Amino acid sequence: PVAAGPVPIVQGGMGILVRYPVYLGPTHTLEDFWGAGVVVFRVSDMLAAMNISEAHAADGYEVVVFAEDTQNATAPPIVIMTAGAGAAEAAAAGRVRPADSFTVRIETSDPNNALYLTTLKTGGLPTGAVPGSDVASVVVPTAVGALVIAGVVFGVALLSF
Repeated sequence: PVAAGPVPIVQGGMGILVRYPVYLGPTHTLEDFWGAGVVVFRVSDMLAAMNISEAHAADGYEVVVFAEDTQNATAPPIVIMTAGAGAAEAAAAGRVRPADSFTVRIETSDPNNALYLTTLKTGGLPTGAVPGSDVASVVVPTAVGALVIAGVVFGVALLSF
């Protein structure tokens, strides 16, 4: 299976497309190739089903999930969802990577588009010298959220294959 996106989808919002080959024979060769199937995952629905925003908010974090066109640096990022007043305010102002935040890229196979998850502490992160525990308290939830999203996308794709 190959994941592409995030891309705008006809159903509204941004989605990740997972394509997988369909074979009619046991050899998985070109002679047995029948066609391909596509599964569309709406990113906002996927995040809501995993309670990403609620889990982050309960821990005192705010979230911005956004997509960027990696081939066009002048194109503004597309905000997919926000959780928290500070995150919504920053995203509305076009700041999807505020200075006091941590952003993780969620890898997909599409080199033209990128999906990101930004986490910021409610009220901002501490400035100046930051103890390792404060850094870990931001990095770990963000990295776990990114891994969960990637795992769900590829896990479902593999199960459908």
